[in-house]
Amino acid sequence: MQPPIPPNYRLSRGYVNTVSSGHISVTDILPNAPLIVKSVNIGFLYFLTLHFLLGPDNYQKLRLPEMTPYLDFYNLMAYDYSGSWSTIAGHQANLNHSNSNATSTPFYTVAALDYYINKGGVPSSKMVLGMPLYGHTFANTDGPGTRFQGKSDGDSMESGILAYKALPQAGGQEFMESITQGGCGASWSYDPANRMMVSYDTVPMVEEKAKFVKDWDLGGGMWWEVSGDRGGVTASKSDGSLIGTFVDGVSGPTDKGLEQAMNALEFPESQYDNLRAKFPGE
Repeated sequence: MQPPIPPNYRLSRGYVNTVSSGHISVTDILPNAPLIVKSVNIGFLYFLTLHFLLGPDNYQKLRLPEMTPYLDFYNLMAYDYSGSWSTIAGHQANLNHSNSNATSTPFYTVAALDYYINKGGVPSSKMVLGMPLYGHTFANTDGPGTRFQGKSDGDSMESGILAYKALPQAGGQEFMESITQGGCGASWSYDPANRMMVSYDTVPMVEEKAKFVKDWDLGGGMWWEVSGDRGGVTASKSDGSLIGTFVDGVSGPTDKGLEQAMNALEFPESQYDNLRAKFPGE
């Protein structure tokens, strides 16, 4: 769920009311927590969650101690830190700030997690790391931390945005600042001939993000959005799938692995004929 962003902390009471009323309306129907119901003799889990923008102007307005008891987890939208709206070509999904190139990291994930967990009291297990399956393009630039003008003309998703599966573009060389080596935890490509930078996650970067999730004891990962990935339904790391790379990274013999819960795909009580019939022909 994503109610409108409150303009200030005082008015963020509406967020608390929204999540609490959402919890009440669900628990009225499903009185036992965790929220498990039986539909066509199959058990489903229903979660009450919230996804939210990362910038401090957004998350500092939230009444986290009041909201968290009602929510199963938060999806941290840890992407879109930089894009066509920016004045400087920056990283869009970096884990930390850059000590050597600060202008390339106007926002960073560690700052948000520190606020949610250490100041807001949100259990780390309720924080889910959002990751992009697309790249933001910066034209006529010398790379991260420098000015740019324009964006890519060959957009595969929307203006200025390329699907991960279309990257790197011809001429683009991939780079990464490893967080384990003191970097900001970001990857990108740069074409020096066309002076085009694209900020996106790569397989090595997602390997680091999987380790980051484990090190911070976070609840998991999520993506926007899956059509941008490689590998098709198998989502194999060997095919370049970022989702598959992450799953492999959190599925070692000493890891907690994936939660095994079925999606709710059957709604026989729905008022909509097509939903009750499971969208026949679609």
